[in-house]
Amino acid sequence: MELFLRYLKSDQECMTKRLLLHIGFWLLYWLLNGYVEVFLSNSSFVDLPFWQRLWKGFGTRLTILPLEMGFAYYSMYVILPRYFQGRSYWKLMVEFGIVFTVVFALYRLLIPHIIYPYIYLLPYPANTFDVWLPRYIYTAIRFVSVAGMALTIKLLRIRFQQLEKEKLLTEEKLQNELRFLRSQTNPHFLFNTLNNVYALARKKSDQTAPVIMKLSKLLRFMLYECNQERITVEQEIQVIEDYLELEKLRYNNRLEISFERDVDDPSTLIAPLLILPLIENAFKHGTSETRFETFVRIKLQIADRQLRLKVENSKDEEQNDAVEGIGLPSVNRQLALLYPNGYQLDIQRDKEIFAVDLSINLNSYAGTHQMLDRGR
Repeated sequence: MELFLRYLKSDQECMTKRLLLHIGFWLLYWLLNGYVEVFLSNSSFVDLPFWQRLWKGFGTRLTILPLEMGFAYYSMYVILPRYFQGRSYWKLMVEFGIVFTVVFALYRLLIPHIIYPYIYLLPYPANTFDVWLPRYIYTAIRFVSVAGMALTIKLLRIRFQQLEKEKLLTEEKLQNELRFLRSQTNPHFLFNTLNNVYALARKKSDQTAPVIMKLSKLLRFMLYECNQERITVEQEIQVIEDYLELEKLRYNNRLEISFERDVDDPSTLIAPLLILPLIENAFKHGTSETRFETFVRIKLQIADRQLRLKVENSKDEEQNDAVEGIGLPSVNRQLALLYPNGYQLDIQRDKEIFAVDLSINLNSYAGTHQMLDRGR
C-alpha cells in the first residue's frame, strides 16, 4: 500500500511538471515555426524592416496555434482513448476526418479574415485553385504532423507510466514475498524454542527462566531488527550465539556444539535471518532426532566481503533424508532474491552427517529496488 501512496504522491508532483512540459513544447513549437515563417514570407515583405517581418511571422503562427493545439489535444485525449477502448477503427477514422475538415476550414477562414487584413496588412489575393492547392496540401501536412508529434509523445508517456506501475507492483510483490519468507522463519523458530521451554518446564528445571530471558531477547531482535533490509554480521553472530546458548541449556552435555568464526570486518552488512535458519534446521531435523552421539558444527568465515558458512549435524543412518523443513527452502528463496548470481547453497547427505554449505558474495546484494528485473 505504501508503494501506491508513494506513486500517487509522485503523480501529483508530476502534474505541475507535465503542465510545464506542455507549455514548453508549444512555446518551442511556436518559436520554431514563427522563425521559419519569417523566412517563408521574406519574398513578400523583403522591403520591410526585420522586426516587422518577425511580427508577421510570429503573429501568423500565434494566430494558427490554437487550432493546431486543439486538433492535437483532440487526437490525444479523444481519439486515442477511444482507440484503446476498442472502438470501431473505421468510425474513428471518419470522426477524425470530419474534425480535421472542420479545423482545416477554420484555418482557411483565418487567412482572408484575420491574417491578411490584420497581420500582413494586405488585401486577400484572388489566386486560382492551382496556386492554392500546394498551400492546402502543405497546411494539411502541418496539422497532421503536429498531431502526430503530440500522439507520439502521449504514447511514450503512456508506456512509461505502464512501466512505472509494473515496477511498483513488482516491487511490492517482492517486498511482500520477503516479509512472508521471514514471517515463516519467526513462528518456525518460536515453535521450536517453545518446545524446548516446555521440555524444561516439565522437568521443573532451574534453567527455564534463563531460557525464557534469552528467548525474549531473540524475539525482540526478530520483531525490530529484522525489519531492516540489512544488519551487521556482528548482530547476526550475536543472535546465533544466543540461539546456541538456548540449545546448550536444553541438551546439557548430550550434544557437542562448536561455532568457529573468522570475520575480518564485523560491520559488514548482510540480509537478516539467512544464517540462523540453517543452524536451527540442524537442531530441529538432525540432533533432536538422533539417538546416539550428536553434534552440530558451525564454521563461519567472512573475508573481503565473501561469506562462507558450513553447518554440519549428526543424523541416524536410517533417518529420513528429507530433513529440510521450512528453513532451507525459505533461505534459498531469499538468497535468490537478494543475492542473485552471487550465492551457492549446497546440501550434502551422508549416512551419519547432514551438511549445508553456503557461499555468498556480499557485493552482489540487490536490495528491493534492484530485484525488479528478475521479479517481473
